[in-house]
Amino acid sequence: MVGKKVKICLATLALLIGLSAITPAAFATEKGSPRLEEQNMYTPTKWELKQLGLSDIEIKQLFEMKSTGITLYYGEAYNSNGDLITDGEHRVKRGKLSWAVKVIKKAWDKLPTKVKVLLGIEGFAQLLDFIDHFTGAVEDAIYEGLIALGFNKTVAWWIMKIITSIAL
Repeated sequence: MVGKKVKICLATLALLIGLSAITPAAFATEKGSPRLEEQNMYTPTKWELKQLGLSDIEIKQLFEMKSTGITLYYGEAYNSNGDLITDGEHRVKRGKLSWAVKVIKKAWDKLPTKVKVLLGIEGFAQLLDFIDHFTGAVEDAIYEGLIALGFNKTVAWWIMKIITSIAL
């Protein structure tokens, strides 16, 4: 009976040791290059945007904006071809803040007053923190960060479009 318990314990221990060696190896191979995942982001209707007080021209401009194609991956930014975005000739490394956070932070003064009022300084800081720890498309980072802050889908989509058009 005691021998059987010892065998079960040893088998369990061997299994756990084996799994702990396999799992990190699987994730390490994934980390080699950015994956560009297409997300189905919510797109508001013209009527929903009108409810925000936007004109027909502003709504048309929002719908005509194209994706930046920039993907964040472990604090580094990649273009739509999967090439690392560099600062001139130097590789942009993740420092205290990621590339996207630095670019968006610089654009704060250029944002329309209406957007600044909705976000507020504290909300903007929380959004930047969310983006700094995000892996995926920049647009998705901004949109999901705004949703996490409590904005509805329409307002989050509108603010995301404004920020990306000005900052990126």
